[in-house]
Amino acid sequence: MEAAPCMTSAVARRMFRDFVRHGGEADLKVAGLTADCCCAAAHLERPNKGELEHFDLDDCIGFYLWGNRQLAKKGHHLRVTPAAEGLFAGSVSAAILERYPRVPLEEQETE
Repeated sequence: MEAAPCMTSAVARRMFRDFVRHGGEADLKVAGLTADCCCAAAHLERPNKGELEHFDLDDCIGFYLWGNRQLAKKGHHLRVTPAAEGLFAGSVSAAILERYPRVPLEEQETE
């Protein structure tokens, strides 16, 4: 699957959720994800502001955690292989996303 330009956007989040929900019969891999800086204010639900700088690394990590929780229910995993270039290429965060979780991610209870 090709990665979306900004994981903060509603379109990208919906695309990735669908990818996990419909691809849950095996381990999944997202290749070439680039966590980066974006200026689209609409991604932050403030379209009238024009441009608002934001990073989407936290959304990439959130997707990884959510995807692994969903796939764990079926005995599968999600890996995210970051692009070779980008602000976070070679970082510890990028390296962790490339691995399957070592311990099962348990569902968090909401109060």
